[in-house]
Amino acid sequence: MNANSHFRKRARCTKCTEAEQHTQAAEAQSREHVLRSEMAEVAARDANSHAERLALELGGATQRAEEFQRRAVEAKKRVGDWRIFRVSILGVGCSHSPRSPVQSEGSNHYGGPARKEARISLLRGR
Repeated sequence: MNANSHFRKRARCTKCTEAEQHTQAAEAQSREHVLRSEMAEVAARDANSHAERLALELGGATQRAEEFQRRAVEAKKRVGDWRIFRVSILGVGCSHSPRSPVQSEGSNHYGGPARKEARISLLRGR
């Protein structure tokens, strides 16, 4: 019986060793899964932060674009107002440059008769 008992003891020890090895492998795999899960959470938080920054930048860019568009509309109105003002005060001239009014020989500051007629027709809407 001694030999038989020794064999059983040894068989149990082998089974225990195998079970311990399986348990250790399962624990290591579990730790690896936990580590991967934590890394995924950190990556997700980082991606969310990056997305929030991009959203803020996009919002700022959208606001700047709206402001530029508003300024462009205002500038266009001012240019349109300037052209009307220039035609009504200085007479008919180049509508693109305030420094180059059309001058003809014998015209005074307000322009000659042809200019006066053109100015009046422009003011009346042609």
